[in-house]
Amino acid sequence: MNNFRLGITLVVVGSVYCAILAAGNLFIYDYQKHALYDDLERQQSAELNMLAELAQEGLLTQNYAFIEWFINRWGSEYHKVVELSLENKRGLVLFEYQRAVPARTLVLSSQRAINMYDGSYLVKLSTDTIALQQQLDEMLVQLLLVSTVAVFLLVIALWVAFYKLALQPINAEIARRKHAEDLLHGQQATD
Repeated sequence: MNNFRLGITLVVVGSVYCAILAAGNLFIYDYQKHALYDDLERQQSAELNMLAELAQEGLLTQNYAFIEWFINRWGSEYHKVVELSLENKRGLVLFEYQRAVPARTLVLSSQRAINMYDGSYLVKLSTDTIALQQQLDEMLVQLLLVSTVAVFLLVIALWVAFYKLALQPINAEIARRKHAEDLLHGQQATD
């Protein structure tokens, strides 16, 4: 009966520890997810600013072939780009790169306006977040693995501690008392 109660106690303690670790893992995962997406947005904003400056320079010099070449080159070489385009103020797409394979995950889109003497233009950039999602999935697996090992080690440590500190002394005391009782019954039987 004592072993059963000890087992129940270990399961309850292990479950509470699992719940605490799960909550901690959720907070870590959520924080990392937001931090990584914020970094990606900052990186994309910086890239978009560079693209807009390049497009502005090409528009000023009326070097449209260079703009088209660069947009296609940037899009094809930079694997996370889903779509990259330059539009005029009326929404007419002047230059566009669109990846042949559509995005399988969330797409992060941003745009930047370019004001020129002949009107305004809009540079649009959409990127795939699959690499970021894969990073987050790997982190989640690592968190779950570490938590599982930690719970397993805690339960083993508790079992050893309870056994050494509680069960072994109690069993020794029970055996000592039974032996004393047997000796007492043996003396009473001889008297």
